[in-house]
Amino acid sequence: MVGRKRTILTDLDGNLLRVRVHSAAESDARGLARVAALAAVGHLTQRLRTVWADRGYQGQQPLLRGLLGHRTRLRIVQPPPGQRGFQVQQRRWRVERTFAWLVKQRRLRCDYERLPATSEALIYLTNIRLQLLNLARKKPLTPL
Repeated sequence: MVGRKRTILTDLDGNLLRVRVHSAAESDARGLARVAALAAVGHLTQRLRTVWADRGYQGQQPLLRGLLGHRTRLRIVQPPPGQRGFQVQQRRWRVERTFAWLVKQRRLRCDYERLPATSEALIYLTNIRLQLLNLARKKPLTPL
């Protein structure tokens, strides 16, 4: 299989916390394991209580508990019963919105990079740029 997958971990506002770029031949569960390992190394585990994921990660609760600790729960976002066609799903749209923000950058639309680490670095740089733009748009606090 040709291509790459991007597995990301975001907060509730859609801000990027961790990213892992890997081969499209790898399963979603393996991508989750690598992102969770990055989160564990980065001391994010003290703050994570719930990880929301789509159905591709179903059955990965033991893996996540082993990497992130017993306080973290994996919750799978299920579509409403009888859903036909596309419908925005609760909590999952935040990750999709983050992907949309990232691919607005021309360099990230297609995967031009040879190494996955280069792609990850560009994703982090793009996220930093987006966060700085977001901070610049906010009104400064007025002094008392």
